[in-house]
Amino acid sequence: MQLKQVNNDRRKNSSDSNIPADKTEDKKWAAADTINESSPVKADFSLKIALRDGKSIMLSRPYIMGILNVTPDSFFDGGLFSSDKAFFKKVNEMLLFGVDFIDLGGESSRPGAKPVSIAEERRRVIPKLKRLKKKYPHIIVSVDTRNEPIASEAIDCGADIINDISAGDDSNGAMLKLVAKTQTPIILMHKKGQPQTMQQNVAYDNVESEVFSYLEHKIALLKELALSEDKIIIDVGIGFGKEHHHNITLIKNLDKFKALGHPILIGASMKSLITHLTGCDPSERLAGTLGVHLAAIVHGANIIRVHDVKSARYSLAGFLPMLGDYG
Repeated sequence: MQLKQVNNDRRKNSSDSNIPADKTEDKKWAAADTINESSPVKADFSLKIALRDGKSIMLSRPYIMGILNVTPDSFFDGGLFSSDKAFFKKVNEMLLFGVDFIDLGGESSRPGAKPVSIAEERRRVIPKLKRLKKKYPHIIVSVDTRNEPIASEAIDCGADIINDISAGDDSNGAMLKLVAKTQTPIILMHKKGQPQTMQQNVAYDNVESEVFSYLEHKIALLKELALSEDKIIIDVGIGFGKEHHHNITLIKNLDKFKALGHPILIGASMKSLITHLTGCDPSERLAGTLGVHLAAIVHGANIIRVHDVKSARYSLAGFLPMLGDYG
């Protein structure tokens, strides 16, 4: 399937006539939509995510999750999408370039960020989620929250996936019970410590082993709660209580996490790791982000979580056809 068709399908499934016409009509892009066995990519593209409505997402190619923060203090895009006009302009841009999921968040988790109240997170997230699902009912929306009351309300409002950076830790396990009860897919992320202090005195005996064991334990808890196995996604947590060399080790060894049997999400977009690797200014991290995410796909990632969907889609369009024999 070519990128042009991906974009057309997105608009076809949308109720918004304001999504701009496909600007790629005159371009002969040959972006492969599936990856066959001859490819050097290590990700398991036979996996799927089962949604609550009975539909399944077959992860036969790398998927793109677009970040949509409605926070005033996120490290990259804080305050940019608080108004409805800016919010839906960003949504439309993501749709135009074939975003697969939109990840909606109302609490910053950048290093040093202070927690917000449940009431404030609800005020930021729930009205936007309601309007988003009403306008675009076919969009797959994940809600980025570590608070069970927000997740519960979000599920009631149509959220398809819960993205919990604490993997249930910050809710004393209530989040895990919620997603099991409602059979809602969850992204389990590893972090060490809380955002305010997680980058202070970071230490691991073996980061790969510790993160693997942590995620393995969380998966086991969800299985005990009877959450279907095809509703679990894992995230090694780049930048969450990890030094740069820890992040690099995890990305280079993502394929080992395939043994857990679940889709792997990677989120390195615009993070300080990019400046560490490239020496670029924080405002110039896009090119490095694209490189790291492509490397992560080679090493085993199924989903890349990005701020710039357009650039991610373009990079995949140029990258995937180079990896094997595509039919």
